[in-house]
Amino acid sequence: MLHRPLLALLLSAAGVVHLAACSAEAPAPEDPSAEPDIPGEANTEEALTEPRNIRGLDKMNTKEIALTFDDGPRTESVAFAQWLKDQGVVATFFMTGTSIVSNETTRGAPAKIAAMGHLVANHTYSHPTDPSFAALTGPAMIDEIAKTDRLIASSIPAGVPSLLRTSGGSWSSTVSATLNGHASTKHYLGNIYWDIGGAMAEGFGADWACWSSAYRLTPAACGARYLKEIAARGNKGIVLLHDIHANTRTMVREVLVPELKRQGFTFVRADKIAGITPETPGTPTSPGTATAGATCADGCIWSSACVNRPHAPNAPANVPLVCVQRGNCSVRCSPR
Repeated sequence: MLHRPLLALLLSAAGVVHLAACSAEAPAPEDPSAEPDIPGEANTEEALTEPRNIRGLDKMNTKEIALTFDDGPRTESVAFAQWLKDQGVVATFFMTGTSIVSNETTRGAPAKIAAMGHLVANHTYSHPTDPSFAALTGPAMIDEIAKTDRLIASSIPAGVPSLLRTSGGSWSSTVSATLNGHASTKHYLGNIYWDIGGAMAEGFGADWACWSSAYRLTPAACGARYLKEIAARGNKGIVLLHDIHANTRTMVREVLVPELKRQGFTFVRADKIAGITPETPGTPTSPGTATAGATCADGCIWSSACVNRPHAPNAPANVPLVCVQRGNCSVRCSPR
């Protein structure tokens, strides 16, 4: 397992990230009609524009897509993961500890899913939403991540980064500092957010809402919303889905994967997105304080400590960053 500071985080200076998507979602039974209503859920503007969460739009190539599945595993998850493999699709499964330990089948799911070539990742132990993850005490935060880590660590191959997505994407500078400061959690990279699937606004789709009694959409109708958002985002991005829902699995099988394959998309695991995993080929020389508003040249990013993830499209004021080449932080670029 890679031992590197959790984002070290671009996130360490971030403000509290507003909750979105599954932040209010309780683990749901398989029967969609029995799932709780979640009225009014949507990404806030702050959540959509907060640069300290890790997203894919600024890193991924056109026709590159990362399917991510939260809140599992369910008994059906292994067969679903096998179907994805048979289709030549790799995905990332953000698992909760309570789902893993729910029965013997789910206990074995992380290892089986990882053996298929998918990535197993941490989605907390109990999926706390009230209070939110960011509102927990420090020891509670660590416990949520460490307990699930003990269940999935053996399913993450050596050399593969351990990725984290908190429940609802709840994040703050306090979360970052807390997890970075503890031996059992500091090797995690996070917070892995999403670009697609967070809200029903603008005719887009969010699977957990599609199946609620507020919408009661068919898999075909919800899938069309996802495809609309993928196109609107430039035909790339990290997609938020939940394999705990039977309708979601049907939508992926019958709508998303067939259509995305027809359009020539490449499916990638979250850890394979360029810039998600830190690269350390060298250390930039003479890092200085960036001028507020300055931008890097094309193909370059603002970075510090040789961590190749974007801090922001434009340089923040009075922050010791250096403009370096994306993917090779030993090469300096000129601000403009």
